[in-house]
Amino acid sequence: MQQPSFRSVAAAASVAVVLGACGAQDTTPVPTQPDATPAGFVRARLGASADAQPTLRGPSLLLQGSGSPVAAAFQAHLDRVAGSAVDVVVLAASLTTSGSRTPECDRIMDLRGVASCETITLLSATAASEPAVVAAIDRAEVVFFAGGDQCNYVGWRHSPVIESVRRVYARGGGVGGGSAGLAIQGAMIYDGCTASATSSQVLANPFASSVTFSEPLFAFAPLRGIITDSHFVARDRMGRLVGFLARFATPPASGGASIGLGIDEGAALVADARGVATTFAGTAYAVRLERAPDRCAPGVSLVARDVRVVRLLPGDTITLGAPLANRGWLRTVENGRFTQDPYTLAP
Repeated sequence: MQQPSFRSVAAAASVAVVLGACGAQDTTPVPTQPDATPAGFVRARLGASADAQPTLRGPSLLLQGSGSPVAAAFQAHLDRVAGSAVDVVVLAASLTTSGSRTPECDRIMDLRGVASCETITLLSATAASEPAVVAAIDRAEVVFFAGGDQCNYVGWRHSPVIESVRRVYARGGGVGGGSAGLAIQGAMIYDGCTASATSSQVLANPFASSVTFSEPLFAFAPLRGIITDSHFVARDRMGRLVGFLARFATPPASGGASIGLGIDEGAALVADARGVATTFAGTAYAVRLERAPDRCAPGVSLVARDVRVVRLLPGDTITLGAPLANRGWLRTVENGRFTQDPYTLAP
């Protein structure tokens, strides 16, 4: 259960859609009044009403460690998608707590090449089948999943909304998310549906009741074999990510994810169709078990050696899903504890 600054973890969902138009007469961000419908969603729009129809040159993935849009990364994401104004969709699974009805759009509207932004809040999973919501996404070129509670997003599985997001990416658009919106991007999802697991809990028992996973929503090719985690350093999540990877390396659950991508608050990666990702601001970590864990079983602490950790700083690149080769450093987990600091090379 991820908890970004913009949104609560209530069992509602919000979708923010940014619709842009090249050459629109008025692009001043002017929010409309939220429109609650019997269908179970609420809408508020900023900027121009015209639909943009740019030539797409993506796809692109935006992976953020927290829910607030990272300006430099989001701008690079937009620029990769098109050379003119685009329609951006921000999907969220919880209500805003920031005081603004459109907190993500407020920031996105300041970026180059964005003409409008509509926030749509889904009040239940059934609203993910509403034709009006699907139509808004189908008109968009970029989709951003906001923070909140990823367990709510998991409830949208196989819905028309998820299918429409896949179409955006398939036609060369951009997709991404932050915090809970990051958690749902990978090949497996830590869903947090029972509780939010801490590193100490997972290292002490990788099969704890708080460690629950869901199948992927999207299966984006660059994220094949990757599980993501957010607020990474700020909430000390290295241990739980290693525990997740140990679970996937242990029969009968072998497979699913072999690389963990942990992104800290304020950090973001932007990846192209080949999976080549560039880091913007902050710090991220790619993690892989170079060998099967020595001990990973219910009710006992984890023992894992040769845990490869690669730290990514601003400007660093990595090919997602590729072997980490000799980058970074190796760490050991002995009886549920790291024998050295996993975040730095220093002993």
